[in-house]
Formats: sequence, C-alpha cells, structure tokens
Amino acid sequence: ELPPTEAPPPYSKNAPTVFPENPDVAFATISLPPTPPMHRPLDPPPSCFSTPTPVRIRSRSFAPFRIPSNSSRITDGFKPLYPPELLTKHGITEEDWGRFLADVRSTAHLAEKGISAVAPYRGTTGPLLLRAGGVGRQYDATFGKTPVEEVKGLLDVWNGSAFERRKLRVTLMNRADEATRTRAGYDLLVESL
Repeated sequence: ELPPTEAPPPYSKNAPTVFPENPDVAFATISLPPTPPMHRPLDPPPSCFSTPTPVRIRSRSFAPFRIPSNSSRITDGFKPLYPPELLTKHGITEEDWGRFLADVRSTAHLAEKGISAVAPYRGTTGPLLLRAGGVGRQYDATFGKTPVEEVKGLLDVWNGSAFERRKLRVTLMNRADEATRTRAGYDLLVESL
C-alpha cells in the first residue's frame, strides 16, 4: 500500500461556491441610459414589467453567470455587460438590462442620501405595478436602510415583476478578495430557473 503524497485539504464550512464558467458566451458592453442625480427607479415602471413573456422558455437554459461591480462600493454600479445569446431567449432586451443596471446604481445612490426608491413597491409584483405616492420620500428618522439593503429590495421587485416569470433570477452576492478575505465588491448572480 502506497502512503499518501500529501494531506487532503482541510475541511472548510464556509468554502466558496464556484459556478461553472461558460467561455462560449459572448458579453456585449452596453451603454446605460442616462440618469439624473435624483432619478427614481421604478417611476415609471420599466416596460418589461408589462410586456408579455415569451411563449416557450427553456428551464435551466444556461449556467449561472456573474456581473461584477465596478468597485468595492455598490454605489459605483455594475459593469455594463449584457449576454444577448442568453437573455434575449428569456425576453430580456439590451434596453431592459441597461435600465435594470441603471436602476440598481440609482437605488444605491438614493439610499446613501436616505431616500428609498423601492419601499412602496416591496411585495408588489406582477404587471400591474402601480405608481405609489411614497416613492422618493425620505426615511423616517428612526428608519434607515443601507444601499445594499435597498438594492436587494430592488432586486426583489425586478425578480417578481420581470425576471422570475421569464425563468430568471438575479441575486446580489458579496465578492471576497481571496488573499485578504475581505469584501472586494459585489456580483449580480444571474440564474436560469
């Protein structure tokens, strides 16, 4: 019997999850729509909230992919990358994806100023997303959400109103620096359901 040449790797309860890379997928760099400093996401709601879902969408049609943030700060937004081969099959156009990325950035900026862009819309999903009077109101003095919490709320609205009925889900993930084990930024994890 041969002795082992090296010890097995130590068990790690918090081992990072690795998603398969898909080198065959081309990502296009897109231009995000211009947004004024006080742009209010969801006002008016994006057109994809009310457009019909494609008739036949394959489940699990692609491996999960990530869109990285521009920096370690969520207020700097995410790289304007769009995989047309993957998302157009699910009924998400380049314009829809650009609006989504711009809304994420704007939501984080507003939250930094103490303004909620999504509070009136939480729990409101579907094509009948109505304009609510509380959009853009400042938080109560005892209430405050971080930009990360507000962005997660925006993702809930987009998932419920546009993505999930098209068999997609977008989740905000922390990205860690492997060497220092500190947060290096954020990723938008896009999955086909």
